[in-house]
Amino acid sequence: MKKHILFLCALALTNLTADENCSTLPSSRPCVRGDLPDQTNMYTRISFLYWQCAEKGLDFALINTQPQFNSKLTSRHPSFQWDPAFRLLLGTHLPIDNWSIDLGYSIFYQDVRDEAHHSFDINSDAAFGSGILSVWTSPGAFLSNNIYARWQSAFAKWKIHAHFLDLMLRHDLALGYALSFQPSFGLKMAMLQQRYVLSYSPGNIVYLPAEETLLSSTVNMNNRSFNLGPGAGCSTRWCLSPRWNLFGSLSGALLGAHFQVGRNEFDVSSTASTIIGSYRISDRYWTYRPQAALSFGMQWSDCSCSKTSSLHYGFSASYEAQYWWRQNMMLRHYDAPAAQSHTMSPVQGDLFFQGLTVDALFDF
Repeated sequence: MKKHILFLCALALTNLTADENCSTLPSSRPCVRGDLPDQTNMYTRISFLYWQCAEKGLDFALINTQPQFNSKLTSRHPSFQWDPAFRLLLGTHLPIDNWSIDLGYSIFYQDVRDEAHHSFDINSDAAFGSGILSVWTSPGAFLSNNIYARWQSAFAKWKIHAHFLDLMLRHDLALGYALSFQPSFGLKMAMLQQRYVLSYSPGNIVYLPAEETLLSSTVNMNNRSFNLGPGAGCSTRWCLSPRWNLFGSLSGALLGAHFQVGRNEFDVSSTASTIIGSYRISDRYWTYRPQAALSFGMQWSDCSCSKTSSLHYGFSASYEAQYWWRQNMMLRHYDAPAAQSHTMSPVQGDLFFQGLTVDALFDF
């Protein structure tokens, strides 16, 4: 009997300390005053991102530690790092059955530098095998057709500037107190600007067709894409308690992509005099590219209500990943060595973003 009395007292005390005018529901407008829905319109979300960006097809050197006819090659690519980024979302609730529209902008910047070294005796015949092989220098570079070229150092610098813009129309579907869904569709835009600079030096001495000392090879490339197209997705939320919930989302887009790619190569060698070779290539075209994204995490939120206004606020932490197909369209040679040969093809490597997203949300 005493236990029941204590339980009723605790329950009464809880009700006295709670705001009787404010309740929490699992929709995107979770604050209500009494039995009337909140009449506020605007909401915003400020996000801090700590992401890693990685791209396929950026290997810049093959390191060989064995003689020419017993090669043991190790591929080297940039060591992708983690960097901060930011996102801002502004939206409004529409005066139609649980519809809302918002505009989100994200910015990400990364600057990666890496290098490889392998020393050898440039006067030794074994140097034809041992050393660093450039995977980006033109096969037609140097008088020796580049097949015997070996380098002692390779340096790579990759930059990416990414800007994302999403205009989405959303609809809230509550299947009960604990579970809700939010399908969405709209337009997605992205501007992805990449620059890749590679340099190789010093090189070995080759003797065919004449004695030639390889001094340096530098390749400077840019890869810009403008992507625009329809996107759709669905997010879900499972309320664990009035203030805590789990959430996840999955989305995709099919984008028209305009690429601008360019490549400059500068090769220096020495015979009786210094020989300089320079190559410049550029291209522009439209194509299609798919994109997909997912996220999952946990959110805490609460309501503050009065007779004239209310505020829904909260914080969340989630893992987020975005996959962009065939965004690395930098030009790379693929044919057999031949003098003045410049046949090449885009790398067509995929681009991947992933990392931690921390959000602060306010529904006014």
